[in-house]
Amino acid sequence: EPGDFDHDADMAELVEKHMLKVHALDHMIACRRSDMEELAPQGAQFPLSSGHTREAESSMATLLCTALRNALEADVAMLEGGTVRAGSNKYEERITMSDLKAELPFKNETLVVKMPGSVLSDAVRTSREKAREKGKYAFFLHLDRDCEVDQETLEVVKVVGQDLDPDKLYSVALVIDLGIGSGVNEPLMRWAATAGDAIPDQEFAVPAAQALDVYFLRRLWKHLPSFEEIDTGRDGYLTCDEIRDAYTSVFFPGSGKLGTTQKMAIAMMVEHLTRVLDKAGDSQVSREEYDEWKSRGTLVRIGPTEQFTE
Repeated sequence: EPGDFDHDADMAELVEKHMLKVHALDHMIACRRSDMEELAPQGAQFPLSSGHTREAESSMATLLCTALRNALEADVAMLEGGTVRAGSNKYEERITMSDLKAELPFKNETLVVKMPGSVLSDAVRTSREKAREKGKYAFFLHLDRDCEVDQETLEVVKVVGQDLDPDKLYSVALVIDLGIGSGVNEPLMRWAATAGDAIPDQEFAVPAAQALDVYFLRRLWKHLPSFEEIDTGRDGYLTCDEIRDAYTSVFFPGSGKLGTTQKMAIAMMVEHLTRVLDKAGDSQVSREEYDEWKSRGTLVRIGPTEQFTE
């Protein structure tokens, strides 16, 4: 019984600090409405939804696939319905870091592979036929916003916004457990058995959840003022304090009214915003690092400094 244990003040303080960080994630804005509209399906109704991902297309699943495709510079990205898990209909104006963790709680190790359009289409059709037969299917394949699936035949008819070429090789970001040796999706399994060097070693796989965290953090930089405006010290470096002031002015106007959780959210987000650009590891962003981001944009190459943790 709870009453049988003495109160541990140190443990209570530790738990309180941890929960404060957890709640802070709810205030760490990863994506605003303007970004959501660029990543969601064409003409999507808001709020976006991650419901019924095992049986039908989902606007939130499409958004995540589109972001993953952009992050890994692929032609196509796919995620299985069972990995998009929050089942939420709340995405009207923003998506937070907490939302991303809820939607993709697993690592989802992902490779970018070259595969013929015919294999891509057969894989998607197979997954959706099983969902149609069973009612729900955890391996229902979702695609990014620039793909189109014929709702009658369940075949992919458009990729990167153009008619699918069955013989063309497309770069496809997919979770390695989807078909590469897993046996879940028969067309992928058959293709993998004969693809040989077309499939990179699994050691090159990138966790999709981590790639998306870094992608959205890098994308947030475009909403901040210019380097010159942030660099109030005029020393050619952006300090955490300067980045905090810029981030707060954009995402939390009226900062005098912020509570403890929101202030922690800002501090955590500034740490991560700094980290994804700070290649030197000196907890600031140089002009060179900033310009490198401007040229590379949101393309993700996961390294020791590009890690998102709570």
